[in-house]
Amino acid sequence: MTAHISGENVDIDVDLVPVIEFPKTVSPPHPIRWKDQEGVWYIVPKPREDNEFLWRLSFPDQERKVMNGLNKLKMVNRFLKRMRDVFNWRPLASYYIKSIFLWEAHERKEKKDEVFLNKNLGYLFAYFLGKLQWYLERQTLPFFWDKEMNLFVKINRPTLEGFAGRIKNVRAQMDRHIQEANTAELEKLMRSLFYPAKESISANGTDNSSRSNETFLLIDLEPMSENDLSPPSFSPPDFFESTSSFELFPETFSQSSNIPSPPSESQDSAISSTSNSSYNKRQRSQDLGNSKEKCSLEIEECKLRVQIAEIDLETAKINLRAAEKRYDKVVLEYNMLSKITD
Repeated sequence: MTAHISGENVDIDVDLVPVIEFPKTVSPPHPIRWKDQEGVWYIVPKPREDNEFLWRLSFPDQERKVMNGLNKLKMVNRFLKRMRDVFNWRPLASYYIKSIFLWEAHERKEKKDEVFLNKNLGYLFAYFLGKLQWYLERQTLPFFWDKEMNLFVKINRPTLEGFAGRIKNVRAQMDRHIQEANTAELEKLMRSLFYPAKESISANGTDNSSRSNETFLLIDLEPMSENDLSPPSFSPPDFFESTSSFELFPETFSQSSNIPSPPSESQDSAISSTSNSSYNKRQRSQDLGNSKEKCSLEIEECKLRVQIAEIDLETAKINLRAAEKRYDKVVLEYNMLSKITD
């Protein structure tokens, strides 16, 4: 049964299905992954076309543990699902996208790769965009709890190839705009990934793409040495901060989209160097100059605050000494009166 929820800025379909719950004392059947993830689990009546008697195993509690603390990966997961919705890729279920993050989170945690897990959102978005393309090109996405099960089994080959080609085209455009330092075109491209065309046009036909209450990509290209194996870096201070119904989070967008299709257990070899990229050094120099001036002002402001604090401290010490003298005087007078009374 499907529940449809509609509102001014909401249009959601929710599948309601019965499940059977098993306690944590009952282990799921082999070959389900089961490492330090004890908890209840479920079976869901979602059979395959070739066998209507099969039920799908579900481990929501264990999946939450896998993703626990990985807030940036959760955000990028939302970004990719938003892009999926804008592209109207209905066959690509949310759980399929989530599975990519489950695999990556598990592998990175196993290797204690905190460096990757703490990368900026921009880097992670570009990485997982390439990762999604790679799985689509392989036409295989293993179920996290059973590697033998392909989640893409119900999606036909032309559809998967079409999705992969679309992502490949997006990444090529992204990389080209970065190399050319074309801020306007990169901004337009990123907007098209997260906002349908109808959201950019108001009812009276006015283009809302330049609304003052939205902050979009600001490109900051920085030069790199020939020995630097990282891709070119673009660091807009705001990834997306919009009043749209879908919230995107402001974040540094660092590291290029020039990430090739990752190899099978993923990893940093997926990120290649692009030493021949062109950079806008003049803009970078100007930005650094502005940052230097801003930092200088902040230093002077902090020094002033320290001076004020020191003055306040001396004033407080003076007031303390005066209060102590008044106290001593009162105590002396009190003692004298006590002796006279006695």
